[in-house]
Amino acid sequence: MLKKIIKVMLPKWILDKIRSFKRRKVKLYMDDDFLSYVYKKKLGLENNLENIQTLALRGSGADYGVFTEGEEGIYNLGLTSTDLYVNFKLYENYSKKMSKLENVIYFWSVAAPGLSLVKISEKYRLVAYKYFFNIPYQDDSLIDKRFEKKIQNRCRKIKPLELKNEYFGYEKKHQFMSNISAAQRAKTHARENQREPNQLEWLINLIELVKKDEKQLYIVIPPVKKSYMDCLPNKSQLFEKLYSLDLGDVKIFDFYGSPIFDDSDLGDVDHVNEKGAKKLTNQLIKCIK
Repeated sequence: MLKKIIKVMLPKWILDKIRSFKRRKVKLYMDDDFLSYVYKKKLGLENNLENIQTLALRGSGADYGVFTEGEEGIYNLGLTSTDLYVNFKLYENYSKKMSKLENVIYFWSVAAPGLSLVKISEKYRLVAYKYFFNIPYQDDSLIDKRFEKKIQNRCRKIKPLELKNEYFGYEKKHQFMSNISAAQRAKTHARENQREPNQLEWLINLIELVKKDEKQLYIVIPPVKKSYMDCLPNKSQLFEKLYSLDLGDVKIFDFYGSPIFDDSDLGDVDHVNEKGAKKLTNQLIKCIK
């Protein structure tokens, strides 16, 4: 009631300024760079459905970490900030279309257990993921329809892309989060690690679906910088929820704190650079074989 009274009393120009300020606080992820990045992942996937033997899934850890150039049959479908729900839906939507698929590589970050993209400030990335990959929102009520329509209109205007035959979802990264300290990054990820209700049901659903499809699922815990690890609880606590699940024949490749990697393999505290991506991909191929 008080809010309604205030709205009546305030001049329209002040109300417009308040609304404008609120809109500026919401990042809509409708820039051409981001939308083209998502569109390109979709085109590359659909152009190579009959050639994919190994599919890499999850967030920026997979996006930065799986080097596909010269690696036959591996497609990198890592998409920035995607959670367990989004990746279950990605697999569900496309698994039957990949006739040669044998392996699914699934990246597991510190934040993975509780991260729900629709509940954090990056949630409007989901509009592009829904538009290009037909992934319904986990909670439709948390998406403002005005913003959704605006982003969808921009998606429709993305120019057609011509992809090289060698494109299998990986591109060299030139931007890293060097402006964010290890302590800041660790604090955010530790919060998502412990968020309840957690998102583990979507990992369980994925395990069951991959098993039903008679494919092999591999969970990858990627390397990170020591400065980041030093700001977090011990390893057993961080990954307790993962290891406590009944994973069946799912294999875990754990490179968290591995001596195989050092800080020169990372572009920031928790993303490998191209050197690290080549090394990590080689390790994954060896482990799978």
